[in-house]
Amino acid sequence: MPERTLDVTSITTRFQTTIPKTVREILNVSNEDRIVWFEQNGEIKVGRSRPRRFVEPLDDDETIDFVRRMKPTDHVTLFYDTPENKRKILFNFLAAGLEKGKGALYICSEEGPEQIRSEMEAFGIEVKKLEKEGTLTIHNYNEWYIENGQVDFDKIFARVKETFEKFREKGLRVTDEAAFFLKHNKVRELLRLEYSSHRVLKTQVEAICAYSIDTIVNAGCTDVIMPLVRAHAWAIFTGPGGSTVFEPENVEDSDVEKLLQLKI
Repeated sequence: MPERTLDVTSITTRFQTTIPKTVREILNVSNEDRIVWFEQNGEIKVGRSRPRRFVEPLDDDETIDFVRRMKPTDHVTLFYDTPENKRKILFNFLAAGLEKGKGALYICSEEGPEQIRSEMEAFGIEVKKLEKEGTLTIHNYNEWYIENGQVDFDKIFARVKETFEKFREKGLRVTDEAAFFLKHNKVRELLRLEYSSHRVLKTQVEAICAYSIDTIVNAGCTDVIMPLVRAHAWAIFTGPGGSTVFEPENVEDSDVEKLLQLKI
């Protein structure tokens, strides 16, 4: 690819410079992000800093900060051990978007819509007000993914497109409790849906796909964990010792087996 000059900026007496708008848009960074400078074959390059590969458990603040700072096109999967840990991560994720005026979509299955509404209210999200405004939408999985025991991909993608178009200007955060696919013996459909979404989403949406570890184990589907991990840009695991975040290319089956203490 031929070299292309994007802009020229000055350096201040304190050796500071401004990141040009064109570069900010390419890197998809804001004033809350960090950038990384690196040397390659004698040339200095710049990129958006990605979180390090977390190999030690994180404290709550680090995990919450990770999901709150997610950017458009970020596609993350969450494997959670308890409903409390699931809610803590997903509610913070959605709340951060709502604070910036973004839309929020929650598709539930492990807990019903009314329970999610109640728990969100207790968390501090003004559910009634936001639903009335149309900013927050909560659906049960059988209103969105599975109808009469069947998965209709055309309908799913049409619903996603309609919701995205509604919030195209403001932005949208989406989360779903997706382990119900396993309860309905729809493993192939689940993987097709996840991989068709791509590790980096093709639309300006941030998404977390949440999976109950207990549901996966009880369904006898632990072999689906690594394919799900690799369908996303990041994977979060919660447990008694805290949370762990992995980049798929840096995690092996043995890492997850050790973390979850089960055979996958």
